[in-house]
Amino acid sequence: GPRDQGNAIATLNNRHAHVTAAAALTMALATLCMACMDATSKYLVAKYPASFVVWIRYALQSLVLVAVLAPRMRARLIATRSLALQVVRSVTLVATSLLLVAAFRAMPLADATAISFAAPSIVTILAIALLGERVTVARVASVVAGFVGVVLIVRPGSDVFRGAALLPLIAAATTAAYQVLTRKLAGDDTRAMLFYSSAVGAVILSLFLPWRGFAHDFSAGDVAAMTALG
Repeated sequence: GPRDQGNAIATLNNRHAHVTAAAALTMALATLCMACMDATSKYLVAKYPASFVVWIRYALQSLVLVAVLAPRMRARLIATRSLALQVVRSVTLVATSLLLVAAFRAMPLADATAISFAAPSIVTILAIALLGERVTVARVASVVAGFVGVVLIVRPGSDVFRGAALLPLIAAATTAAYQVLTRKLAGDDTRAMLFYSSAVGAVILSLFLPWRGFAHDFSAGDVAAMTALG
């Protein structure tokens, strides 16, 4: 009857509210984790090359994922619908990491992070161009607002607007490409996608021997920071 229908609608609304709240909490926690990673990277890159800082992150992450997931998932850990897309997606993430860590070395953390927030606007443009998503007034407004915000932060002609400001700006573009490719690979297991991202990054950076050219007298604090970053 009408009462049953009303109860069903109320239940669905409650579930929707619960899911929305959980999603918002997850996003907040993810943002907090990213902020902690950025601050840790800023600390480490003041002492070590950017390539080494990024390499240690991906190498440790790969080892942890293999230790935790491989015994249960086995071959499913590397199962994918498109190996090429996985590799390209991983390369964009490595590029983003290198660009941002280099930016953290060359400019204040807050400025670099704020400029990289142009990524959502670029994602919107790419989603419309490559994924065929609809053009709406809200999306156009968000893109414009995003770029206006970046211009206000960079302030052309100010001290912030120098060569280093291009690093987080390019990182925003590679981040956007990474997110679009993630959308294209939506059917793959997220754990496999996480493994590809870390493993490809570790392999690519290992080719450049990032651990050479500096003293390895790591302090206990530095080792803890590297472990936390991984």
